[in-house]
Amino acid sequence: MDNENKEIRFIDSKYNELFRIPDGGYVRITNGHDGKENCYKCRYIDDYHFLMGKYNSIFHICQFAEIRERNNDTYEPVTAERDVLYISETYGEITEDKFYKTDAGFTEIYYNPDADAGGQLVHIEVDNDIVKEAGEKCKTPIEFFSYIESMGKGSLIDAGTPEFRSAVKDFMESPADVRGTSLNSMRQLKKIAAGEPDKQPKIQETER
Repeated sequence: MDNENKEIRFIDSKYNELFRIPDGGYVRITNGHDGKENCYKCRYIDDYHFLMGKYNSIFHICQFAEIRERNNDTYEPVTAERDVLYISETYGEITEDKFYKTDAGFTEIYYNPDADAGGQLVHIEVDNDIVKEAGEKCKTPIEFFSYIESMGKGSLIDAGTPEFRSAVKDFMESPADVRGTSLNSMRQLKKIAAGEPDKQPKIQETER
């Protein structure tokens, strides 16, 4: 079998096939006791055995299924389609940008549903000087936020990558210093970048 065509089968304990992943693909295991999720890289050995995780544990496909069932764990392939479905079912529409203060300025994070991967989290590091420049050059929120995004340093986390879901959870559950891209958000960022005290009352966010 060619390397490109090697697939690892995942079954239940009765040998019913659930899904397959390619050699080098990832499986996500959700702990049946605390709901914690972990992703593991898997390597094909033969049609009935595979290596999993950084310690290269060897599993027979039925042995793996039996262990997961005893622990009440669930498991699924890591794919962009499943991640996008997870977002729509768990969080609904993610439309609001968030800004987090850093020592040098801000980290802007937002979800881009139109990415080639099907969805992605965008991180942009923005220095205070860039925010000040934007405040001087831009009059409207559209101009302002477009400017800081074009001048900042960006990185992406695509759907279908092992770290995507945990990054989405952090994004949804972490309270931001500034939210949205409105005129008020623009004014808040300018004040913070200029070192002016934030006189606006803090809004207590409810726990999710």
